[in-house]
Amino acid sequence: MGLLSKNQMATGVVGMPIYMALLLIPMLGSMGSSTLNKIAKVLPTYYYNDMLYLALSGNEGKKTLLDMMPQVGILFGSIIVALGLLVFVYRKKG
Repeated sequence: MGLLSKNQMATGVVGMPIYMALLLIPMLGSMGSSTLNKIAKVLPTYYYNDMLYLALSGNEGKKTLLDMMPQVGILFGSIIVALGLLVFVYRKKG
C-alpha cells in the first residue's frame, strides 16, 4: 500500500478499504451469501480463515499440514502473485 500512496499519511486512506475488503468479504461470505462466498474464494484471506478453522476445530481430530495442503498451495500462489505485483509497481514508481 505504501507504494500506491503519495506519502506516509495517505497510506491509511489508500489501504483501509482494501484491508477491510480482504477481511470482511470472506467473513460475510461464510455467513450464507452465495455471491459473496464466490467472491471470497478468490481472496487469500478466505483460505487463511479456512486453515485457521481446520487447525482449531477440536471435533474433527488432529489436523496436520498435509490436510491443509490445498490451502497452503493457494496461499503460496497468492504470495507469488503479490510479489510480482510489488515488483511491477516498484519498477513503475521507481
